Amino acid sequence: MATAERVLELARVELGTKEIPANSNRVKYNTWYYGREVSGTVYPWCMTFVQWIFSQAGVSLPVKTASCGALMNAAKRSGQWVTKGFRPGDVVIETVAREYLAPLLERGVDALILGCTHYPLLEEVIASACGPGVALVSAGEESAFELKRLLTARELRAPAEGRGGAEFCVSDRAEDFEGVASLFLQEDIHHMARRIDIDQY
Repeated sequence: MATAERVLELARVELGTKEIPANSNRVKYNTWYYGREVSGTVYPWCMTFVQWIFSQAGVSLPVKTASCGALMNAAKRSGQWVTKGFRPGDVVIETVAREYLAPLLERGVDALILGCTHYPLLEEVIASACGPGVALVSAGEESAFELKRLLTARELRAPAEGRGGAEFCVSDRAEDFEGVASLFLQEDIHHMARRIDIDQY
């Protein structure tokens, strides 16, 4: 528990960190991870932030990586991956959710948009922290509904009896994407992604 509290303490201090310039991904976590200053869309820093925090706390993660998918796969291999049935011992997830949501709940919000791609995975935790009086709105689901509406209105929607296919093109490791996407989509999409050279597009 002391280690978890240390991780949370370090993360709290970093609240308010900004990219300079804005939308550049230029932050100290990336500089620490890559050993040099980097910027651009190919350098998202969500995972390098996690790696930096745990390093500062003196905690070794299953793998040093800038990829969420790679950490997920490593955690699965080491038996440390948890997606549901969170226990009181999983203090980081529940405590962070409650701390981040507290200011919103104090203002009496009655609806919350799950705008980050990772939030649906934590929907149960977020719902528990918010209580039954707050409606959770999935940005992904609502975007799909709106797309369906637009395609129908413009008569561009495929026949309902037809069955479409899916092709996934990624700029990073295909197997990492497949692992994460299978979790998000709740279906097996292994061997369905291919890596492309994004500079050619």
